[in-house]
Amino acid sequence: AGSLWLSVHHTAHTNLAPALAPGRTLGSLNSEPLARQSSPMTKIPSEAVEGSRARWHEVAGSRSFEPSDCPRTPDPNYPREFPILNVTGNWNPDDPTIPARHHASLCRFDYQNEFDIALAYRKAEVPFLVHNVPGADDVVGRWSDPQYLSEKLGTSKRYLTEYSEDNHFMYFSGSHKSPKGWKAPVENRRMTFRDWFTYAVQHNNESANTPHMYFRFSTLDTGHWLKDDLEMLTPKTKSLFIVDSANARGIHCRFGMRGINAGSARSVS
Repeated sequence: AGSLWLSVHHTAHTNLAPALAPGRTLGSLNSEPLARQSSPMTKIPSEAVEGSRARWHEVAGSRSFEPSDCPRTPDPNYPREFPILNVTGNWNPDDPTIPARHHASLCRFDYQNEFDIALAYRKAEVPFLVHNVPGADDVVGRWSDPQYLSEKLGTSKRYLTEYSEDNHFMYFSGSHKSPKGWKAPVENRRMTFRDWFTYAVQHNNESANTPHMYFRFSTLDTGHWLKDDLEMLTPKTKSLFIVDSANARGIHCRFGMRGINAGSARSVS
């Protein structure tokens, strides 16, 4: 099954990147679904931790070094942190190949069967993951079809697309005068979805030192169809994802190329 990843802060912000299938025919889009990445799976081992739920995190054949401790209310020391050199030493940020083992400590809950536990973690303002969200799998299916997205996003409309000379996207802000000789690390361009998708597939397996592009769109660009597809992220729907509906700033989507590494990133959307 495909994966729908929602990076949720106090308002809805989503990263939905279609899996790119190496060797696909370039040029015109067709209705052939893209190859889908494996969804993360949580396993509960027989040796349960007393008074909690111990869960292993597995994704695409990779397993966490140890299970996460997930009681009904988060422990004061949750989530567990790891030395950054241990994390990057095990999985180089510039290498998108998933290692056999990885560091993970976030708890993952079933939206439909463990909603109250997830709500307790949200109230504690700690990070966590949810799966089995109503409607999410349907969105994954539709959005895995480039023809569907091309029809929704149009063949001629251009959207904000961030461009970097390599796989690093170092974000910046500020209105002060730039220092002499300074050059912004990321360039804003405009592209159609078709042009971005073709480029992303064509350069899917190239090195980290080649140009990468981040395709972006939001409810300000798309009208009602995006809200209809991602109804669980709209303020009108009472859900786990919208904490303060009065301050919701729309749904913001990004389609990233393989290997993109976002640095100093901060989302206020």
